[in-house]
Amino acid sequence: MQVLVVLKFAEGKTPADIAPHAAAEAKAVWDQVKAGVVRSVYYRADQPGAVLMLEVVDVETARRAIAALPAAIAGVIELADLIVLAPYTGFEALFATEQV
Repeated sequence: MQVLVVLKFAEGKTPADIAPHAAAEAKAVWDQVKAGVVRSVYYRADQPGAVLMLEVVDVETARRAIAALPAAIAGVIELADLIVLAPYTGFEALFATEQV
């Protein structure tokens, strides 16, 4: 299952607060990439935060993966949103025999 995870800074925290955890955070995310859990990771361009695409067996596994990040353990980042994705089936309209 693919899960889109949106992370934000915890209340009162700023990007400067993550600095002491930056190397450990990067290594933890890299370890999850190597394990096939994190498929992609991005910084947000519109505000501080990050977005990760996860490949997991269930939502609880996604929550555990995020909770295990050093910055989450330190209380610097937190889950803003967790979105379970489904395959886009809209292309079926291209092959429909009757147009609606």
